[in-house]
Amino acid sequence: MIRIAILEFPGTNCEQETARAVRLAGMEPAYIRWNTAYDELSAFDGYVIPGGFSYEDRSRSGVIAALDPMLDVLKQESEKGKPVLGICNGAQILVESGMVPGFKGYPVGAALSHNKRVVRQKIIGTGFYNSWIHVVGPGNQVAASAFTCSLLPDTILHMPAAHAEGRFVIPEHLLDTYRKHDMIAFRYCDACGALEESFPTNPNGSVDNIAALTNFHGNVMAIMPHPERTETALGLFISMKAYILNTKDRPTSYFMSEMEHTELFDEVQNTPAQIKGNLVKTITIATIITDNSAVSVERELRRRGLSVSVSRTIRWTIFAKESCEPGAFDKAIEQACASGMLFNPNKEYIIELKNPVQGKTIAVFPNQGDDFVGRHVLQTLDKSFGVTEFKEIEQAVLWTITPDNGDPNLIDQAVSTHIFSNPFSQRSMYV
Repeated sequence: MIRIAILEFPGTNCEQETARAVRLAGMEPAYIRWNTAYDELSAFDGYVIPGGFSYEDRSRSGVIAALDPMLDVLKQESEKGKPVLGICNGAQILVESGMVPGFKGYPVGAALSHNKRVVRQKIIGTGFYNSWIHVVGPGNQVAASAFTCSLLPDTILHMPAAHAEGRFVIPEHLLDTYRKHDMIAFRYCDACGALEESFPTNPNGSVDNIAALTNFHGNVMAIMPHPERTETALGLFISMKAYILNTKDRPTSYFMSEMEHTELFDEVQNTPAQIKGNLVKTITIATIITDNSAVSVERELRRRGLSVSVSRTIRWTIFAKESCEPGAFDKAIEQACASGMLFNPNKEYIIELKNPVQGKTIAVFPNQGDDFVGRHVLQTLDKSFGVTEFKEIEQAVLWTITPDNGDPNLIDQAVSTHIFSNPFSQRSMYV
């Protein structure tokens, strides 16, 4: 009997549906928790990382689990040709770990960022999306992928999607590489297979309508919709079984050429923020309650031998319209703070951020033009609260990193893990 490990992290919540789909495809599932002895993993024929909210999506979805030692074992097993499927949060984990797209050394090669649903330049939504969608695939890579080899070309599947950070963000030069190697397994489409990048056919703004991306050899796949929740998409699991049974002609190397990923991303830049007008206000928000995101990030860094303390705050930068007078701007700031759109006074409050004595603070922004949270707040303040004095609102997450022994090298090492930001969907700079 083919045995498939269903990998569970704290917050995984789709393991039962996943196990059911594995059984329906004629394989035997087994639940393997993150704190299980890892030497058990090598006995399995394949692996699935189900959906959910691993570590409550702290810092960003999937990144804490992606740094777990279990992923090191999973990389080793995938290099033997074994199939690894990540669904929704599992897809986020595979992308953050570098297993998809699978460059040598596993650098990050894509991002799964916050959904953006825009119609006629109006923001329809930026958060959690839950609906039935259509995907089309697998196109030219029928024989290549472990999860599409039993499907006919251009198969249209109907399945649910439920995520808040499901938008594939990939720069054009890498996207061309993934297209060339037939690594885009499924794209969002309508019921007839037509592709459209605008909402609602594309539910999250994903580049090139991507719903699923594989590694170079197709034995690892990250898919954002949920094929395990409907028998109409059972073909993915049947393909997984067929791939395992067919052990012939497996490649000896599972990595893309090192030449394909030179200069994938820039490191943190100490670049000053761009001034966009004379009247600008920054508001920094801290939490009254324990910040679990900061706790989880610090714990993971310490597990990796980096003895640093971590704290997190949110910074809003508000730019006034050119015609706005200082008095009107100050009044509008008061209205914005009272609206509840910038912070929740039941658990958050305004602070004055001070530079740490021995540490550094890194500001993490969405890519230029991708701050849909800021745009949504601006739009809501205008339409719902009558605050019309603002030209632009930007949101940034501020991470303050302080080494226990004062060694500044620990800060750079912590930042280089990319636990604070994904270089494809976010910009980072020291402040």
